[in-house]
Amino acid sequence: MSGLLGQSLGVAIVDDEPLARYKIRSMLSPLTDMDVLGEARDVNGAITLIDETKPDLVFLDILMPDGSGIEVLQSVRHAPGVIFTTALDTHAIAAFDVGAIDYLVKPFSQVRFHKALQRAQDVIQIGTRVGNDTHPDSRSLEGSTIKTLFVRTQRGTANLKISEIEYLQGQGDYVQIYSDKTRHLTLIRLKEFEEQLDSNIFLRIHRSFIVNINCVSMITSIGNGRCSVTMRSGEEFCASRKGTVLLRRHWARLKCGSKSRKSIVDQNQH
Repeated sequence: MSGLLGQSLGVAIVDDEPLARYKIRSMLSPLTDMDVLGEARDVNGAITLIDETKPDLVFLDILMPDGSGIEVLQSVRHAPGVIFTTALDTHAIAAFDVGAIDYLVKPFSQVRFHKALQRAQDVIQIGTRVGNDTHPDSRSLEGSTIKTLFVRTQRGTANLKISEIEYLQGQGDYVQIYSDKTRHLTLIRLKEFEEQLDSNIFLRIHRSFIVNINCVSMITSIGNGRCSVTMRSGEEFCASRKGTVLLRRHWARLKCGSKSRKSIVDQNQH
């Protein structure tokens, strides 16, 4: 089998499970344009490996006995491209917040693995990372908001732009993401989304709902200091009192740029 990538890439493999490292190494071995520079099984070893060998790409496990892959990225001086590997998808939002190229959930197929490699070449060639759209040397790992999210579908993993999300609905330990007549179920709590999404756009209007203010078509007073929210899709939700205050504050900010928004706000406030 010929190599998938058009240029030789230095690769590091980090996983605490020997079998997982072996699987990745085996999938890379037929590719003549992939150069495995080394392996590590824990956080400290990963930091040393990455800073000493300076790989172009790292296959990085999220959870290890002495810490996480996120901690590795926060500690290294060298900024490689990263493909996270994990048995769970509960850390996806944090992974892409730090600029991961892709996110492989174990067990992953060879086809899915190759797709991640192809994405890695495309990203590394143009010197960017999928995520915050900033150069890895200048981006902040803390206090940033995510721009893209990878969600699992029947066909694998899809890249969902955060701006395309209409609203999110919390369902216990799960969150349903609604976007353009599609929905995706993810094992990430609503509070985690609230902490990472842009708070000027995504508003927590209720304990179970976060809405994209740009996708709200109408707010209507229902008395007792509360309002209902109508989304562009036609879905309606009741906001809490705190959520109502938040909504009206942001509508007041937006009304300067939209006459239609202004008339709706003014109508509902009278």
